[in-house]
Amino acid sequence: MAGGRRTNDSNFIGSLLYLSWVAMFRGDFQAAREYIAEAVDAAQKAGSDSRSITLVEPAAKWIRGWIEFASSDPAQASQSLAVVVAIIRSSMLARYASVPLIVLAQAQLAMGELDEAAAFVDEATSLASAGAMTWVLGRVARVRSELSARKGDFQGAASLAHEALSLGREAGDQLGLVDALELVARLAREQDSNAESTRLWAAAGSLRTRLGYARFPVEQGPREASVAAAKEALGADDFAAAWAEGAKLSADEAIAYAARGRGERKRPAAGWASLTPGELQVVRLVGQHLSNPEIAARLFVSRATVKTHLVHIFSKLGLDSRSELAAEAARRGLQPQSNTRP
Repeated sequence: MAGGRRTNDSNFIGSLLYLSWVAMFRGDFQAAREYIAEAVDAAQKAGSDSRSITLVEPAAKWIRGWIEFASSDPAQASQSLAVVVAIIRSSMLARYASVPLIVLAQAQLAMGELDEAAAFVDEATSLASAGAMTWVLGRVARVRSELSARKGDFQGAASLAHEALSLGREAGDQLGLVDALELVARLAREQDSNAESTRLWAAAGSLRTRLGYARFPVEQGPREASVAAAKEALGADDFAAAWAEGAKLSADEAIAYAARGRGERKRPAAGWASLTPGELQVVRLVGQHLSNPEIAARLFVSRATVKTHLVHIFSKLGLDSRSELAAEAARRGLQPQSNTRP
């Protein structure tokens, strides 16, 4: 580093950006910002005729935007990353826009902008596929999984989460594997597979520790809620036993265990994961405060069918009123899907 500072060459500037990535993934955002600032300053001193400045500034904005999202500021991250995407999208390295697009999609998802998030994911998929970027496709699958879960399609979300695991493993993306394992753990909890969820959370936590990969603040709330719910359902002793078992699993063992759990899991009898696709459509429309006749017209079914769906929904979710159901649908971010017939 000392020698690099004296020469101020492109290798030194690039190393500063790589160090900022490492610091970010370790959770040291202050150090990451300092490395970024030094890299930009060095590139500016190299002069506008240098290739460094044209590459460093977009890369610096990219990492800053990721830090903003990681720090739970999705609105600011969206603004920063949109600029980065526009720059890279119009360059000769357009396929690399797929990476900031993923984070941009996550930021939109965090703000409840599901359509925007889906559009960014679609673009990231196209760019990554054209560039044969398997590790990026794994991360794309994870964001698609989260989108499906927000829409109440937990089975589809689970399938995509396992696709993310498979692609991450194929690409050797160890950080992506940790993120995908934690998503599988959260989805298992949503489907009342509490012991499985606990073991996977523990396995992912052990992998994080071994890699030195910090959990970002934006991820902490969902993780704590999932783990707390599993602990309450299992009881302290069973939870502790499942956690100890999961903590011993290697990455390959955790992936194999997750695959077995998926194969064994069936739709539960109660809870959100127990709702059928038709019932979920009714929930989404109740969330829009539509009446039974309006829902029937929208879904091309009879009013009696809507009433039957609602009876089943209230029973499965343990709710007593449409207002409670609408509130829960809003809390989960469930939105109506288009339902036109050909």
